[in-house]
Amino acid sequence: MGTAHNALIFPSYVVRPRTCRVYDTRHMVAIASRPVRTTVAAMSALVVAMSISRFAYTPILPVMIEQHALSHEFGALLASVNLLGYLAGAVLASTHWAHRHRTGALKWSLAAIVVTLALMAVPNAGTLWSLARFVSGVASAFVFVLASSLVLDLRHTPHATALFSSVGAGIALTGIVIPIAYRISPDWTTGWIVTTAIAVVLSIVTAALLIELPSSNVTHLSAAPSRLSVRGAIVLACYGIAGFAYVIPATFLVVLVASAPALRAYAFATWIVVGVFACATTFLWGPLSTRFGKGATLSAALLLLAVSCAAPVSGNGLLPALVASFSLGASFMAVSMLAIGIVRDLEPHQSSRRIGQATAIFGIGQVLGPAFTGLLYASLHSYGPAFIAATGLLVLASACIAITFRQREVQ
Repeated sequence: MGTAHNALIFPSYVVRPRTCRVYDTRHMVAIASRPVRTTVAAMSALVVAMSISRFAYTPILPVMIEQHALSHEFGALLASVNLLGYLAGAVLASTHWAHRHRTGALKWSLAAIVVTLALMAVPNAGTLWSLARFVSGVASAFVFVLASSLVLDLRHTPHATALFSSVGAGIALTGIVIPIAYRISPDWTTGWIVTTAIAVVLSIVTAALLIELPSSNVTHLSAAPSRLSVRGAIVLACYGIAGFAYVIPATFLVVLVASAPALRAYAFATWIVVGVFACATTFLWGPLSTRFGKGATLSAALLLLAVSCAAPVSGNGLLPALVASFSLGASFMAVSMLAIGIVRDLEPHQSSRRIGQATAIFGIGQVLGPAFTGLLYASLHSYGPAFIAATGLLVLASACIAITFRQREVQ
């Protein structure tokens, strides 16, 4: 897929406002000496941090609601708390200390995720759940940033592509395993017990494969601040909208499908579809951006993401649910990869600062999305209005990007 694709999807800079980092040669050689081992370890860690810690909540939530373990509104609140923790963790994980001790920090973060997953199986513990989901969010961000940086240092596109495709594969895995577990033991706690067990196994795999590396000597290269360009501001704003909108179907799609009696049997299947297409399409967006330009491709990805919000409220049949699952899986990772690629291309000398801003804006959107959905559900007793609002915002963002990049100036 070439160097351009690598630069698009897998930025070599680690987020930290106002600085860029250059790791010493010995550090990179130590990582590159065992690329497969490093990549497999990072993939296992990413499945724990994203597919399980973040996204397994989606298929478990409708069971908890159905068995009156929590309300719709509190379920939305827990989602926002988790994403707030992720936002805080992303900022902390970009510090100099975290990257000097990243293998140790990564292992401790995985341990924290295992513990917080187990705590979610404690009945009638709303305050404990809130704390657990916040800490889980912080730890997930640490794992995502640190595991990604380990593979990015390999500077090898196939390994990096495999890393990000593992998130979709893990989502598909939870979509298969969780319903099987509930058939064996229908109590809502089963989902958390099973995901904890999977997280333990994969965390052990990661710990066994991680190579203890010497602390890297990091040189801080100051970059003079510059004003954000108009194009850059539009991309950041649209990326924030995407964070707000995507998290609504990513959190509540299975609940929405399960709420329709005729579709309840297919609720878990929709989540499997999300995971399969998130895994498979990771390998396709790079060539598309090379052919049509990153701006046009990002506009298309935002429009496809809008379909995932519109489809489940457009009808009551199985087809709308499947369309929503496909479009969500095929687009939500692409939006992040493309937006970050454009930000880096627009201001290469400010990439660390701009990617930091993009991560923060996207994270704020993620926090607001479930909270907004919960408020609307509390007053209207329906998820439909939130999905419709997300659709409109994504269509607007897609149009803004298309107009802004109507000429292929960003490659």
